Amino acid sequence: AASAGKGGVNYYYPPRQALPLPKCFHNPTGYICCNEELNDLMVQTYQDLEQKPKFHPCNVHLIATRLQLNAQRHFNTSFETLVGYQDFAQKINFRGDMVCKIELGNRYMLAYATDTDAYNEGLGGYKKSKRAANDEFEFGAGTWDSWHSVHSSLV
Repeated sequence: AASAGKGGVNYYYPPRQALPLPKCFHNPTGYICCNEELNDLMVQTYQDLEQKPKFHPCNVHLIATRLQLNAQRHFNTSFETLVGYQDFAQKINFRGDMVCKIELGNRYMLAYATDTDAYNEGLGGYKKSKRAANDEFEFGAGTWDSWHSVHSSLV
């Protein structure tokens, strides 16, 4: 397909690629997801975060961490999550049909089950501080630093 851009320049777009699995679909945000349950979990996780009074959508670390923890607990397998301010391309290996990308609140989120299971209690770990009775999280010494997990796919 071709379309004219500024200055009459024609841009050619290749035909849309087939979805990776028969179960895959384009979700309401326009991205590919292969597991409806994962799609719903990601949307619900972000909506839950939005309800927190101190939540700010610029805190992509918190979004990625919460997505990862919720997915790992729900599916009982290891997940990688990426959250960005702009859209990004990805080339990943994922387990089964557990891969989904969404866009909510102008944040682009990808979650996928790792090809080999690396799940253990340390990966899913976080600790609540004594003063965080309202479900806020404290990251630091003695907690899993999800920065490594979030960025490991980019290396």
